[in-house]
This record gives sequence, C-alpha cells and structure tokens, in this order.
Amino acid sequence: MSDHNELLRDAIERNTPVVVAVPSAGLMRQYRSRFVSGSHGETILLESVVEQTSALDALAAEKYPVTVMFRSDTQRVEFSSPVLERLRGVRLNADTEIEAIRLAWPQQIKAVQRRSDYRVSVTADAGIALKCWRVSEAYDLAARPAAEALLVIDVRDLSAGGFGGTWKRRRDDPLTLATDQRFRVEAETPAGPVVLPARLRFLERIGTGDTQRIGVQFDLSPSNIQDRQKATKLTKLIGELQRQELKRKKIAR
Repeated sequence: MSDHNELLRDAIERNTPVVVAVPSAGLMRQYRSRFVSGSHGETILLESVVEQTSALDALAAEKYPVTVMFRSDTQRVEFSSPVLERLRGVRLNADTEIEAIRLAWPQQIKAVQRRSDYRVSVTADAGIALKCWRVSEAYDLAARPAAEALLVIDVRDLSAGGFGGTWKRRRDDPLTLATDQRFRVEAETPAGPVVLPARLRFLERIGTGDTQRIGVQFDLSPSNIQDRQKATKLTKLIGELQRQELKRKKIAR
C-alpha cells in the first residue's frame, strides 16, 4: 500500500495526465484530465471535466466516487474516490485559472505491471555483463564457443524475455545475421554466470555503416526444469535492476 501511495504522490507532483471514468446517464464515460495538486491522506485536485459539470455536481452532492487511471514508468495505476466538490477559479500560475474537482484521498490504490517483461537499462554500474556467440542448431551450450563466434554487442536494455542493443560488425563477422540465428548468451551477474539459449528476433542497419540495432529473445522452455531455474534467476535479476533504476530516477528528480 505504501508503495502505491508513493506512485500516486509522484504522479501528482508531475501533474501526470489521467483518465477519469464518470458515471453519467447509466454509463461510465471516460475523459482526459490531469493531476493539479494533492495532500497525502487528505484530498486530490484534478482538472475538471467541462463536459460533465452537471454530473460532477450531482456526484459531489452524493459524495459518489469516480475512477481515476494513470500510468507510471512501469505500472498502470487505478483508484476510485468520492467527488467532494467542483471548484472554479483554481489558479495554476499568474496567468492561468482552471476549473477543478476535489477528490478524497483513496483508501485503496491498485497497480499492475504494464508489461510482462519489464525492460531495464543496462548501465556501466549495473553489475551485469552479457556476451553473445553465434552457434549452430546442434551446438551444445555447455561448451565454450570459438572466439571468432563472439559478437561485439553493446547491450542497452534487458528483460526476462531478452535484450536489445547494437551490433558492431567486425571484419571477420558475416555481412549480416541469419533470421532466427541461434545464440549462446552468457550473463555475468552478481549471483554468478547464467548461460542462456537465445534467438535473433530483430535486426536493423543504422545508416550506411557496420552498426545494426539488434533484438534477441531468450529461448527458454517452461517444460524444462533447468530453463525454469534460469528464468527464475533472470526474474530476480530484473527485479533488482528495476529497483536500482527507479531509485536512480527518484534521486535524479
């Protein structure tokens, strides 16, 4: 609950856009709005929905709730809260006044991950390094590949499903990579190395040089116990990197 309250406070500070679901004529109608201000544990100000002034006044008279939805960097957040009043002449700055609605601070805030595989940036201080080799379909991943099969990849982001980055082609590399190319990926993590099977899913040349954007998907089978163990390690790693990333963003603000 405290984490979800933190999401809401952060969104209010940023004047984050929201969608407000207003009950009207027996229907739930959705309108765009934004956070104006708020006092934790007390009330929230949203920019009013001018198309629904009469409906909002009726809701305020009954202290009836509306539903508010917004997105954070990583989650979709939703809450319902009673409308307390509609306010005219709320000053945003020296030149701008708006109409607003005041809501009670919600008793419950729901947050869900926006994507099943949350993608984190891989920075120099993340404590993780990935190496990627081209291998054949029959290659035993437990064996160490030849040095010339190693690709020079600058990994930019990582998820439990794969990674993205740029491939800098060397003189002895192939001119391009085959569709669905099989890879052996070795992830050096704080908890030790993890060897992962993977497949090429995206390749796009950048300009006219030898650098290409690359997208790689881990090829883990949920029916294989070793692959499930690797997936669990990846999920824990991504969770830790996500917490570090959110902490850095909070400090930067």
